[in-house]
Amino acid sequence: MGKMMKMRFIRTDFRNAAIAVIALIGALTALMSILNLAIVNNILFPISQYVPMFQILWHDNPSAAVAILSDKSLLAVGHFDFESGLYLWTLEFDGLSLLVLAAMALLGSMEWRLNRLTRKPVWIALVL
Repeated sequence: MGKMMKMRFIRTDFRNAAIAVIALIGALTALMSILNLAIVNNILFPISQYVPMFQILWHDNPSAAVAILSDKSLLAVGHFDFESGLYLWTLEFDGLSLLVLAAMALLGSMEWRLNRLTRKPVWIALVL
């Protein structure tokens, strides 16, 4: 079978990864604000409206409850136009996208600590 690569994370990896994810979300939000020429004036947590349904469904069918929540947005930032009552733009993060961001940030943090950022597969994974 071959040797399995043993990944060893330390506390600084998780801290650096958390900082990287927050910075990336901030950078994406700033980029959207610049491109749309409108600042963020509304932050939403759309998943919160599904929590009561999740609690009820969890007792009967846990897999269906997780499936319902898996495609809902956890965090949404955007610009709301109060005159028209419409969102001019929104940037939404669902659970999978945040999980991928966190995993790539953790991988990048570990590679940074081990000083192996010159490997091409790492850069390809981080860019993707």
